[in-house]
Amino acid sequence: MKKMIIKSKNNGFTLVEMLLFMGIFMILLLVLTEIFTSSLDLQKETESTSEVQRDASFLINRLTYDISRSDSIIIPPAPGAITNNLQLSFNSINQTYQLNDNQLVITDNIGTDRLSSVNTSVSNLQFTRLGNQNGNNTISVDFTLTGRDIKKSGVEVKSYNFTVGVR
Repeated sequence: MKKMIIKSKNNGFTLVEMLLFMGIFMILLLVLTEIFTSSLDLQKETESTSEVQRDASFLINRLTYDISRSDSIIIPPAPGAITNNLQLSFNSINQTYQLNDNQLVITDNIGTDRLSSVNTSVSNLQFTRLGNQNGNNTISVDFTLTGRDIKKSGVEVKSYNFTVGVR
């Protein structure tokens, strides 16, 4: 008689192999999820920091430009005076810079415009008139910018101080 040899094909996975695969796959998924959330946190922190820096750069440049080209400084009225708003005169048109709901706004004969971004808030705004009565007009500007996004390390807060003179 002939013996028949039956060869079985092993096409499946054992339970141990399947559990091992699922364990390694779960570890890989956890590592990838952690990397993804870390990169999102880093992106949020970077955006908050750059938003504050970008807004500060714009405000400093705008105030420097406007103060240096103004005809006269109306408020603060005299050397040594400290106010929380600034009024400049340009060709008989007055412009006022002040805080409105933690936003720096400019008001002139046309209307009111916001100068600071909605993603930052401005606080501790002070304008100090420097110099003497007959000298060149100079303004020292102090303000604090706070980012709206809360990062792991806290809210982005930066204080700025600069001085500008009228030409």
